[in-house]
Amino acid sequence: LPQDSILFTIDIDSLYTNIDIDEGIGCIKNIFLKYPDSRRPDRELIQLLEINLKRNDFVFDGQFFLQVKGTAMGKKFAPAYANIFMAEWEAGALNTCGKAPLHYYRYLDDIWGVWTHSEAEFQEFLQHLNTYNPSITVKSTTSVKAVDFLDTTTYKGENFDTTHKLDIKVFFKPTDTHALLFKTSYHPRHTYAGLIKSQLLRFHRICSQKQTLRRQLGFCFLL
Repeated sequence: LPQDSILFTIDIDSLYTNIDIDEGIGCIKNIFLKYPDSRRPDRELIQLLEINLKRNDFVFDGQFFLQVKGTAMGKKFAPAYANIFMAEWEAGALNTCGKAPLHYYRYLDDIWGVWTHSEAEFQEFLQHLNTYNPSITVKSTTSVKAVDFLDTTTYKGENFDTTHKLDIKVFFKPTDTHALLFKTSYHPRHTYAGLIKSQLLRFHRICSQKQTLRRQLGFCFLL
């Protein structure tokens, strides 16, 4: 990466509850047309989707409500539905922006990327994303040194000046107590070893530097 590159993360604000229903269904129809499958019951799937999205009523404080925008949290199809909507949104937004990121990766409603233009131009890019579709509002974090993304921190480590490659380590939220499971808990015995093994694997796969791996393992296992 260039020496003065900017690392950024972008978060979509309340994605699931803000997708316009007709627009979301239109995205599903578009993806069906893009990837045809004679064995897939497209018409029936669209009908079921419309029932789920347009007839999602609920009771609160003794009153009946009908959700007229977005999808209810907890629906099995919600992540795939939101992901397809976001794929169409980002394709259009990135194709029409003035300057684009050097790297851009998205996991559902979380985005990580590298910006090689000026900070002012990044703000213009962000403004473009916020005005491209009225249903989508984004907020961002930028840094020339490090950014947190999901359970990782990507940062310019000690060797960045020579390798121009980023390093990665595990990200801990400030409220993380590093508590796994009480030994007195009524769980099957094999889950205790499984928890430790899974955490060791996760740390090993994420951390790019051995000294960082050992230091971060110390947070959980008192090495």
